[in-house]
Amino acid sequence: MSGDPTLLYIMGTGRSGTTVLEILLGASPGVSGLGELKLIFRDGWIANTPCACGRPARQCRFWSAIMRDVGWSQAEVVSTSRFLHRIEAHGRFPLVALGLVAAGDRERYRAVHESLLAAAACVAGAGTLVESSMYPARAVLLARSLAGRVKVVMMSRDPAGLMGAFAKPNEGEQRPKSVVGTLLYYGWVMACARVAAWLIPGGVCHVRFEDLKRDPEGTLARVGAWAGIDTSPVRRRLEANGSFGVGHIVTGNRLRKAGEIRFSRALEPTVSRGVAGGVAVAIMRAWRWLLRW
Repeated sequence: MSGDPTLLYIMGTGRSGTTVLEILLGASPGVSGLGELKLIFRDGWIANTPCACGRPARQCRFWSAIMRDVGWSQAEVVSTSRFLHRIEAHGRFPLVALGLVAAGDRERYRAVHESLLAAAACVAGAGTLVESSMYPARAVLLARSLAGRVKVVMMSRDPAGLMGAFAKPNEGEQRPKSVVGTLLYYGWVMACARVAAWLIPGGVCHVRFEDLKRDPEGTLARVGAWAGIDTSPVRRRLEANGSFGVGHIVTGNRLRKAGEIRFSRALEPTVSRGVAGGVAVAIMRAWRWLLRW
């Protein structure tokens, strides 16, 4: 591919359907999904976690080709992984939002992502890349570093469904959260996402998990029109109950391990977490309403 690729970044909380949305968008013509790109350094090129294709990341034809094209040494990969963890962490969001990031860090961040996205676009043969790293701080940093080339989708989920999803064990992935842990995590990330939406030029496209489940064709049509991508082939495949390859996702929802998926329109039954869970869900719903998510 020639020219600078466009990045479609999916922001939100864990367990909110971001991986599924990425897989669907990544099946559009000229579009390729990258998974949680924030973690490709740690999980892919350092830990050598298996890619969705079945090969360890450093032996995967996709990620090994990107690693070769960017030309980073293993020491540079380790250093970059630590750098991204430090600058993008949830607790760093206030500093990012206020622009209190050192000039040297801003330049390094820009250079890393210019190289990484250019290599990914070339290997994938795609003009648009989709990433589902979710972090609001990363959304703001990318939008500022790659001005005019980043569009952000905000993915939210009803707190009852999210509370139940975080109660489930998910071996090798994000750990289950307690009721209080889910409440605090949800409250902070949703607030950071609201501030990020104010800071990102052009705002964000908000997608509710429940809307995606009930009307995937309509939701994808809306996101595609907003992002400037043609989702019509994906919508036709959904209507025909076709399957979707998960691409070369290294970090993300366990669905990536399936190789390919069929979209389910059914909402999972709500999991009760007792009185404490019910109170927490009520608080989270009130918070979501106040934030206009």
